[in-house]
Amino acid sequence: MIKNEINKGIYGSGYAYSIEKLNFKWEIEWLANDQSKAFIILEDILNLLTDMRFLNSTAYT
Repeated sequence: MIKNEINKGIYGSGYAYSIEKLNFKWEIEWLANDQSKAFIILEDILNLLTDMRFLNSTAYT
């Protein structure tokens, strides 16, 4: 007799597969985007990390 229920194991593995597939899709879309703005922001922040006066003034705020 077949019930209208899905085995937990089948549902769990299907769900995990769907999540993994979605993660790959998001990673591909993210890598396809232009990352130049992110690198410009990163360079600016890295420059601030060498400014000890700036670090001390913002560390406690």
